[in-house]
Amino acid sequence: MTKVTWTWWYIWKIRSAILFQSQPFHPNPIVGKICNAMREWNVVCTLLTTILNPPMPPENWTAPPPPTHKLNVDGSFNNMNGTTGIGGIIHDNSGWLLLAFACAITAHSATDSEMQALLRGTQLCVENGLTDVIVEGDSFHLELSSLHYRSPMETHPPMASNPENLGKHPKVEG
Repeated sequence: MTKVTWTWWYIWKIRSAILFQSQPFHPNPIVGKICNAMREWNVVCTLLTTILNPPMPPENWTAPPPPTHKLNVDGSFNNMNGTTGIGGIIHDNSGWLLLAFACAITAHSATDSEMQALLRGTQLCVENGLTDVIVEGDSFHLELSSLHYRSPMETHPPMASNPENLGKHPKVEG
């Protein structure tokens, strides 16, 4: 809306207040109200534009095939001071941003931070019911189907159900 439109609107409101509510006319507060209304309108328009036109992924980003989602994760680790952070974003197959995360963590290496980013991203997928996900990071590409949470009891039921095996680690055959 333009300054002229806001000015007309407030002139109409003042006219109505003078005629129907017998209010006195003071021009100085009206100018302030017009300026405030224009600022508020610009804020609302900016927010609506952001909501209706969310940022799209970079041009070199490849969308996953329907109905798959894509999780991009990254971790950073500063060897000098140990500062570590992770982040990730989840897009649908149209490129719409669905979820994002970023946080500081404790890690011991760059690989550790990358794996923690992968873990947090897949947890978000499971929590939000996203089961077919392509995961990409700086150093890996995974395609996960039927992604769901398994408790430690589900992972090793024979070990957990036998009291003799408590405290022992399952053997991994390779």
